[in-house]
Amino acid sequence: MFILLYCPTFLLYLTSSKTPQNTINHLTQRTMADKLRTQQQLEALQNKYIGTGHADTTKHEWTSNIARDSYASYQGHPPLLHYMSIGMGQGVERTRMKCAAGLATQSLRSENQEQRLTK
Repeated sequence: MFILLYCPTFLLYLTSSKTPQNTINHLTQRTMADKLRTQQQLEALQNKYIGTGHADTTKHEWTSNIARDSYASYQGHPPLLHYMSIGMGQGVERTRMKCAAGLATQSLRSENQEQRLTK
């Protein structure tokens, strides 16, 4: 009789109907270690990159992170900025200034929102 045990990293086939208890404990410990490692990696990414969010991230905070990152990306990638300026029918520098103004406006909105929440 074959017994199939699932572990995220591999599949283990045992050919006995009675599996040793230490094998099952070993697989359980490995699975728990994988879960802990995954959780630690997620926390490290959340600390390193603000925009990844966490369980307590509000809708406003998430949307302001998306807007801030988008405006910064538009300014930092010249081909994208050029494409946008053609679509808007204006010069590249004018489009860059509008993106900078949108970035500043978004930052002010998020600061005002935080002040309202703390009052």
